[in-house]
Amino acid sequence: MVIAIGSVALAYLLQPSFLYFPRKYENREKSLLKYQLERIRLNLQELEYQLQSSHTQKSYLITPSRVDKDQVLRLLVFFGGNAMTAFDGVMWFMDIRPHIGKPNQEYAFLALDYPGYGFNEGDPSPESIRESVHLSLTGAVAHLVHERNIHPAEIIVVGHSLGSAVATSWLASATPDPNLPVRNLILSAPFTSVAEMATHMFGVPRILSPLLSRHNWDNTRDLKKVIESGIVQGKIRIIHGTKDELVPFEMGVSLSKIDETKTHLVPVKDLMHNDILGTYKVYAYAISE
Repeated sequence: MVIAIGSVALAYLLQPSFLYFPRKYENREKSLLKYQLERIRLNLQELEYQLQSSHTQKSYLITPSRVDKDQVLRLLVFFGGNAMTAFDGVMWFMDIRPHIGKPNQEYAFLALDYPGYGFNEGDPSPESIRESVHLSLTGAVAHLVHERNIHPAEIIVVGHSLGSAVATSWLASATPDPNLPVRNLILSAPFTSVAEMATHMFGVPRILSPLLSRHNWDNTRDLKKVIESGIVQGKIRIIHGTKDELVPFEMGVSLSKIDETKTHLVPVKDLMHNDILGTYKVYAYAISE
């Protein structure tokens, strides 16, 4: 009993340390990234906003230099894993972009750093991250409409690892916008809940793990709410490597069974947790359909 209580206490105290690995940017990272984007005719727009805590936050909107009148602009929103930055997301977008292009379709891309990551102040938590997502998306749409005179037709949401929980948590609490519908949702290497990850990682007994509510990311709970709300108009894809060494593949399977008429599992054979991000055609299909 003492050992079990000790395991719970340890997992509770260490929860932020295994959920978040805040990375800061090197001095030249932004200028180098901007140069790489300009070479392929993409613009980098830095958006700045403040949380209620007064902590300054930044997100990054990537837009094509030109969008023709007969093209539909879709906004691809990316939430990264616990050790990823927005710039990692932008690099991923540059790699996947050649696979998602269509003659009548163009993409803008939004990636944000969680509080405490990149250039951002503050500490990450479900509450601060959800607030950051809302302000970031609002700012991105405002920029597209007022500065580029383009209104995105729809949103596609991609969340990897921790980012999958960010995606479902935000969508579960969001109000549907008929002018900016969410088309597709892609959950990449998602866990079921922080409580079940505590059991997996620390051996915390299942009967005690729900007590770990300090950072209560719960994909099972929130994905059910997302499905019930109907906020996602198109497909919900769960992409998971069968050899995932961090988040068990079985967790992706479990999430896909919440509602098999709405959720579709895409197993990626023999790949590990972060390796699956390199399977561009798998994501491109889920994004483009």
